[in-house]
Amino acid sequence: MKQFQRITFFLLVVLCACPRVSVAQAREAAHSHNYQNCLRGLYGCDRTQLTAAQQQDVLRAAHTRSYQNCLYGLYGCDQTQLTAEERQDVVRAAHTRNYQNCLLGLYGCNQSPLSTGSNSGNEKRTVRESGL
Repeated sequence: MKQFQRITFFLLVVLCACPRVSVAQAREAAHSHNYQNCLRGLYGCDRTQLTAAQQQDVLRAAHTRSYQNCLYGLYGCDQTQLTAEERQDVVRAAHTRNYQNCLLGLYGCNQSPLSTGSNSGNEKRTVRESGL
């Protein structure tokens, strides 16, 4: 019986010592969770709950995500949202990916846009000489 009383007393002490989450803390946690979902482009984002500064952060994060997706040829790329300089970067990255695919004999190789210029810049000849 004494053992039961000790355990009960211990549990009461622990429960009383644990901090309780206030309504304000719960709201702040929910707001922070929503903001993080928005920044990451995840389901569960409610932009109407964000401050103006947070909405700007979310727009910048979405732009960066789209730019990265475009650079790597991934789903989620929206080139209409890119600057002229970013679009040029994307074109160069796509060309480099295609050239690497051709050099390695991988699916997705399209030799038609490869260069046929001078000896050092003749991508088609380089691919042909790679033997793949």
